[in-house]
Amino acid sequence: MEDERDFIKGKRCAPFYKTASPHIFHPIPGSKIKYDICWPANFEQIRHKGHEFFLENVASNKQLKKLKIVHCGNSPGVGRKLCAAYHINNIEFKGPVNRPTLNKILNQSKFGLNVSNLQDGCPRVSTEILMSGTPLILRDTVRLLKVYRQKGVLNANSKNIALQILTNISFYKGYKQLVSDVINNELSFKNVSKKNIDLWRSL
Repeated sequence: MEDERDFIKGKRCAPFYKTASPHIFHPIPGSKIKYDICWPANFEQIRHKGHEFFLENVASNKQLKKLKIVHCGNSPGVGRKLCAAYHINNIEFKGPVNRPTLNKILNQSKFGLNVSNLQDGCPRVSTEILMSGTPLILRDTVRLLKVYRQKGVLNANSKNIALQILTNISFYKGYKQLVSDVINNELSFKNVSKKNIDLWRSL
């Protein structure tokens, strides 16, 4: 299972711990911050990725409209049309980017964002954001094991996400230090792989 909510009573379930390649997603020393939020999400999966949920929050909050937000993902024209409909002009659409480029943009951002709903099967972008050394803003509907929801993660729900972002955006350096600690220890590629192997051998 990839989320504790996948547990079925009476069924034999085991967690599957995800990670991302440290050769692609890793901190880049000396990166200068250009964006408040990096939002990697494909518009072809708009029903699952929470696009309209987040845009509605931005549209209804004057302070969120002042943040510098960059979106990475396919079909950027869809995003621009939605922003025009919501009267939003603070989101830059990069379109589809390769993973090394995404890692670079994440390193230029204070936070990464994942607002997927429960229909999205444990999106790997959560671990990619963390492995890049970037703190993660995580909606409670995202399917992800609890171990990933702790250090360096700004947990929010559908009602308080705007307040959580605005309250914590200035403290990204503290979150960034926590992410650095966790990807060098509990969530390192080596430790996560070992955790999975040890678990499978025990079954």
